Amino acid sequence: MIQKIQNVILSKIMLKFIALFFLFSILHKVMGYPFKPLYIFFISIGLLYVKNSIYRFIVLFFTILAAIYLPVGLIYGSPTYNTVASFYYTDIQESREFISNIDNKYFIYSILILAFGTLVSFIKANSMNYHKKTILSIVMVVFFFTPSKYALSGKYERAANSGTPETRFFTELIYSIYSLINEVELYTSDDTFKITDVNNQYDTYVIVIGESVRKDFM
Repeated sequence: MIQKIQNVILSKIMLKFIALFFLFSILHKVMGYPFKPLYIFFISIGLLYVKNSIYRFIVLFFTILAAIYLPVGLIYGSPTYNTVASFYYTDIQESREFISNIDNKYFIYSILILAFGTLVSFIKANSMNYHKKTILSIVMVVFFFTPSKYALSGKYERAANSGTPETRFFTELIYSIYSLINEVELYTSDDTFKITDVNNQYDTYVIVIGESVRKDFM
């Protein structure tokens, strides 16, 4: 037993695990999420048990996603309603101004993450089979237990904002888009009340002061 443990430590499996742990620690940070060792530990362990092709796809997918989202993630954090609304209500000119104002260091960070993630994705080591079903089942429970608990109790916003960053990124994004769609429908729908009588000797004016205003309010 001791010899097996020593062999694992000295093998590429341990190198792969350390590289994965370090990579996903960085990815979580640039996607706007706090460092949570438990989540990183289990996703790193889980990836040791999948085929090399699946392993490479998952690593590259989240590396590319994080590299693209990095400027927004480091400046504004994880996807929220405000982030989605900003993208929706921003025109092409404002988008160009936003991109041009991003510090060059963020683009360098993105390139470095892409390079590191690519290197990690090509670490070759045979997938582990020791208690494979049990380990993968535990990983799935860690990933989906908390969001499922909130969803089953009807707390959908809490469900969207919980869980591992790999799933939470998409649930937060989807929930924010859904909330934005509901808001747009509310603003564009007909009023449900009727003004029956107005006797006012004054006119009412609304003055918006500021350099930026959402286009749906103009």
